Amino acid sequence: MNASCLKAKLPPIFALFVAVSIWQSSIGPAALAEEDLLDAVLKAHRQSSEKMESAIGSGTLEVYGKEPDEKEYGLRTKAKVDVQFHQGKYSLRLHYETMLAVSIRTDADGKQTKKFVEDKPDALFVIDDGASWTEVLFSPRIRPTGCYGTIHQSDSAPPKIPWRDLAQMGKCIDPETYVKNLGRDKLTVTDLPGGTRRISGWMKDSTKARFELDADPKAGFHITAERVYFEPEKEPMHTRDIIWKNKEGIWYGEQITKIAHYRNRDGTPSETRKEVFKYEEFSPNADVKPAVFTLAATGIPRGAWLVDHRPGAPIPKLYFDGQGLTPERPR
Repeated sequence: MNASCLKAKLPPIFALFVAVSIWQSSIGPAALAEEDLLDAVLKAHRQSSEKMESAIGSGTLEVYGKEPDEKEYGLRTKAKVDVQFHQGKYSLRLHYETMLAVSIRTDADGKQTKKFVEDKPDALFVIDDGASWTEVLFSPRIRPTGCYGTIHQSDSAPPKIPWRDLAQMGKCIDPETYVKNLGRDKLTVTDLPGGTRRISGWMKDSTKARFELDADPKAGFHITAERVYFEPEKEPMHTRDIIWKNKEGIWYGEQITKIAHYRNRDGTPSETRKEVFKYEEFSPNADVKPAVFTLAATGIPRGAWLVDHRPGAPIPKLYFDGQGLTPERPR
């Protein structure tokens, strides 16, 4: 029975009441319920960052690769990573067990052969002060100081570390970015069996790329998985997964995994890359000294040179003089 039929049989005031009730049951609560589901996920995301002002931890970074004709992943990089974080700043130290570089040779017939060769440094330091990302690499192959560095914008850092926010992993899969870029009306929130909430939709201005985000109640409704699909493919082209852990009332990402399937310009499959970082030790809101976010804390020697890749950098090559950076090589 529809609202028009009810109006014909009931007094006007009752007809209006029933019509509004039907509208609320078919539209209102459903929309409110969906908004409540999304709000819970956004709230969890914000709180995990707000409650984490600092952290100290250590974990392992592993990077794997697989060519189209290979069935198993091959290890490309493995490193122990020491992490110190405070209010958006990071100090990282990487101790490499292995780091393979690609060597491509072309024979007389023009046939290319790809080979992986060991290229690990003695150590790599990263200082991210929120404005710039500075890498300092130590290796006996670097002359004359055994060390050199590079400076980048924080938001365009090179992929030595696949994720900038190792202490606040929730920022690696950010549901608020989807809301901001697409709007709530473009997102569908589904309550799955077991309580998992799935946020899905189409990428902006696209009818080919779609995404899914899963938030698990067992992880405090933090995002545990992100998948990106390109039609008509049934398997995701990119995935990111986070395993969450609660320590001292604070949720943090204990492990993050990223898998990406790349394609050549002609659309044929290229390399598949798998990147994993897992903490073995983690202490939230630990006492972190400001000095660890300075260039001197890396042990960079006097006279070492750094290349400044930041847009508009007035002096592309700088030198460390024992206290700071200067355009002139110290004597």
